[in-house]
Amino acid sequence: MASAVASLCSSTLVQSVGGGLKAQNSAFSAPNSLTFTRRKTVVKATSRVDKFSKSDVIVSPSILSANFAKLGEQVKAVELAGCDWIHVDVMDGRFVPNITIGPLVVDALRPVTELPLDVHLMIVEPEQRVPDFIKAGADIVSIHCEQSSTIHLHRTLNQVKSLGAKAGVVLNPGTSLSAIDMFLMTSPTQRNVIVIRTSMTRHLCDENMGTEVVDLILIMSVNPGFGGQSFIESQVKKISDLRRMCSEKGVNPWIEVDGGVGPKNAYKVIEAGANALVAGSAVFGAPDYAEEDMQNKSEQNIKSYCQASNSQLIAEANHLNLKQQIVCMFIEQSVSAYCTSSRSLQQHLFFLLHSRCKTLRQLSQIHAHIITNGFAQKSFILVKLLSLYTAFKNFPRAHQVFDQVPNPSATLWNQIIRGWSIGGNPRKSVELFNGMGHSLALPDGHTYTFVINGCAKGGLFGEGKQVHGKVLKSGFCSNVYVGTSLVDFYVKSSGDDRVGKAKRAFDEMGERNVVTWNSLLLGCFQCGDVDGARRVFEEMPGRNVVSWTTMIAGCAQNGRCKEALTLFSEMKLENIEFDQVTLVAVLSACAELGDLNLGTWIHSYVVESFTYRKQAVLISLKNALIHMYASCGEIDAAFGIFKGMDQRTTVSWTSMITGFAKHGYGDEALSVFQWMESLEDDNVRPDEITFLGVLCACSHSGYVNEGRHYFQSMIETWGIEPRIEHFGCMVDLLSRAGLLDEAYELVKSMPMKPNDAIWGAILGGCRIYKSVKLASDVADWLTEELDPYQAAGYFVLLSNVYAAAKKWQDVVAIRQKMLDIKARKSPGRSWIQIEGNIFEFLAGDRSHESVSLIYDVLDEITREARFQGYNTYSTDAFTGVKD
Repeated sequence: MASAVASLCSSTLVQSVGGGLKAQNSAFSAPNSLTFTRRKTVVKATSRVDKFSKSDVIVSPSILSANFAKLGEQVKAVELAGCDWIHVDVMDGRFVPNITIGPLVVDALRPVTELPLDVHLMIVEPEQRVPDFIKAGADIVSIHCEQSSTIHLHRTLNQVKSLGAKAGVVLNPGTSLSAIDMFLMTSPTQRNVIVIRTSMTRHLCDENMGTEVVDLILIMSVNPGFGGQSFIESQVKKISDLRRMCSEKGVNPWIEVDGGVGPKNAYKVIEAGANALVAGSAVFGAPDYAEEDMQNKSEQNIKSYCQASNSQLIAEANHLNLKQQIVCMFIEQSVSAYCTSSRSLQQHLFFLLHSRCKTLRQLSQIHAHIITNGFAQKSFILVKLLSLYTAFKNFPRAHQVFDQVPNPSATLWNQIIRGWSIGGNPRKSVELFNGMGHSLALPDGHTYTFVINGCAKGGLFGEGKQVHGKVLKSGFCSNVYVGTSLVDFYVKSSGDDRVGKAKRAFDEMGERNVVTWNSLLLGCFQCGDVDGARRVFEEMPGRNVVSWTTMIAGCAQNGRCKEALTLFSEMKLENIEFDQVTLVAVLSACAELGDLNLGTWIHSYVVESFTYRKQAVLISLKNALIHMYASCGEIDAAFGIFKGMDQRTTVSWTSMITGFAKHGYGDEALSVFQWMESLEDDNVRPDEITFLGVLCACSHSGYVNEGRHYFQSMIETWGIEPRIEHFGCMVDLLSRAGLLDEAYELVKSMPMKPNDAIWGAILGGCRIYKSVKLASDVADWLTEELDPYQAAGYFVLLSNVYAAAKKWQDVVAIRQKMLDIKARKSPGRSWIQIEGNIFEFLAGDRSHESVSLIYDVLDEITREARFQGYNTYSTDAFTGVKD
């Protein structure tokens, strides 16, 4: 240990870690002596830790066991090997009889690795050193609770959290859990009942404290500061008691174990409740950081287990990375510990299947133990095996397990049918269902539910009807789950009468639950029957958040946005707790109506309810906020949300591009698209809607060459076939630029028949550039193809073309034609929001109760506009025609 201390104190060795440090001769430098000459921390400290799930097991190698002359190289190596954190022990020679370098090592390690740096302060008065360690780049700072280290533990934990790091508390082997009981806090209401008597408890009322004071609890399983110690077995029960205490108090900190943890005892502390292991020599001391001797032993065991029955298991157990290997060692050691009792071993293997299978390799290892110990025919184990293999989408292995059973039970049949229906080939689930009819097992309600769901997912409507017939014969129509599956199946089927068929299946059911009602409700909306959906909604005996959300989303998607917002108000009045999916539906209605007030309220609610509490916010909800703000004219707010997203989907990029395009920010829209194109992410690719936004931006900004380029790029680079909307954008772009002949040629080359929007775009160009002949050709198409109601607006536009060219006889002819075919242009509609209320107006409308006041204000605005130079005269005026 003395030589190790000497190595740790060498300034030249410290400099070899990461460079950029001023040489220091003292072992533990005072705060004012630190010099940081490089590095800007890019990643927020807590975000590195938050990436890890507490349901997994974290491996945190301690650098005390590393070679400090090659520390940077070795840390990078263990990171590549699969470790999760880097553990940094800091000792000052006062709290424990040993000494190491302080913030300098942390500062030097920070540019070497992006793994969280887990700093353990075994020092006196840590509150004086905490800022330096966090400034240097520590992600977690753990403080000893013993008073020989600090008498200001709570204040110091507060200090760590206020500086942006995770706060940990450490217990020596002889320290009771009661020492940290007061720090396992769950809510502000619990803090209020604590009697303030001592200086320690007084800090519990600090207004800056969050509801969880401690993020990590480190249990020392050896006495710190002394080498050559063995793991103290009594700490296993201590870990178990701690996990139970945390559960009872409603908190969930990391539980870390440090000292003597290796392959032979790791499974014990994990089983007791630890989810972070500090491994020193077990990692840095092993060849290639992977303990090849243990790996070879594990692989050799698997070979002997599987040689006769399942050779494929061997390959999947090879090449384990460090973290997977530690879990595998846990499996090996724990199985060995249970070998004294067959029943205990069965139960333990079942426990392993339930809680320790994070990868296919780990599942293969457990499967090997199941085979070698003679449990390959145990039904309750096989059901779980099948479930996991299908969850990993390894269907060949699932069938291998299933085929080895001479007479599978109905439960086994159900599991393999379910696996194929959910994650594989639904047609295979139907084939298995038919094969089940030739076995000794009889289908039950679960069987029918799984196969019907498979038919719905795979579009196997003929097969689904046959299964329905078997349901009727077997009398399972009264089963609520089978009935619900049938309703959902017919809702998703083809044909005009799918809602009617779903309703008949619904009526056949003896019992219905809220899921059944929701399926029927969704079916009505999918067929566009909003009124029918409303009747179903009103008849529902009980509604949950899904019912309300389906109703709100259905109304919004079918153009009844006011009704959607009214439903949301009713939902709040009935104290139904809405979720993020509900808010997505409401925001779509806000976007259509321009209801900025409600949209802003939802944004505030999201920030207060989710962001401040560090709860995940759905990407779809952020996308909906971008769309709402962009639709309501608040493009800066939309872009602010977009920039703040740590993960973006194609919809995110498309919403932002389209938002900029609609507001005439062509350069910004194209810049965002170029940013999107530069991403090296196969999951984020522009789609048809993205290119609509891009072409719209080009059209509104007059970027003809760019529009041509992106139109070709869509086809040649991204393999997207242009739809009529893309041709419409290009025709509009060319027409606005006066390239009417090119626009007309593009229309003639289209693979589909042009619609009224295409001809309308050309008419707009004809009006601007006074192209009367082309406008007359378009008029012939309008007369032949459109009904009077559709054609009315385009006839008005055509009349304006003639008026601009002073062809008044043609203006009169168009007017007469409109009278002859009874074409009436739909009046323009607009709305305005005042004090949260939306008022809608039609052009020429005088039905509003405040019509006199409205027109007085309009007249005043017109007079002011004229005074500023606005000319109200227009040759496009189509006077005398009733709108």
